[in-house]
Amino acid sequence: MGQYLIMFLITAIPIAGIVMLFIWGFGSETGPNKKNFARAYLVMMAIAVGAAILISIVMGAIMAFVVSTMYYY
Repeated sequence: MGQYLIMFLITAIPIAGIVMLFIWGFGSETGPNKKNFARAYLVMMAIAVGAAILISIVMGAIMAFVVSTMYYY
């Protein structure tokens, strides 16, 4: 249980957490549980980033449409 708490604390550090997830996910000296957890965490992060980009594009398109239909007096 202690290793998982340390993993959560390390992944909370912005750049070091991502680097450590890649090391744990694709390193050869990591146990299978930690390896699977790191890979799953990376997949979830990729999905979240993809969804954020998609939402930003849609919201930007909506805002561009709203601004382009405004009339200035």
